[in-house]
Amino acid sequence: MTNLELAQQAYANFAAGNIPAVLESYDDNISWRECAGMPMGNGGNPIHGKDAVLQQIFMPIPQHFENFGIKVDELIDFGNHVLMVGHYHGKSLATGKAINAATMHFITIHNGKVTRFVQVADTAML
Repeated sequence: MTNLELAQQAYANFAAGNIPAVLESYDDNISWRECAGMPMGNGGNPIHGKDAVLQQIFMPIPQHFENFGIKVDELIDFGNHVLMVGHYHGKSLATGKAINAATMHFITIHNGKVTRFVQVADTAML
């Protein structure tokens, strides 16, 4: 499987709600960075490890959003890196408003596993 195919599969698994399969594509020691304005994560500081990503990113999503999803507009292959360009959609539970926030994910892949994930997002739209 190519790095681009790995990323495509991970986003398809996320869309299907198959978080265990998403986590399987991650290295055990993944470094994950969410934007400081995101309600999940560590205030813009890195999170390390699959369990931390599950606990601090994926599990809190329903506490902040209803019907949260990612619309992948484009995946760009840069060898050991893949750039996802897309939008977050759903409904913010804090504001009650529908969201359509632009986002990009810069993903690093080594030996068939995602080792680093860096998010850039229009957090003002969340």
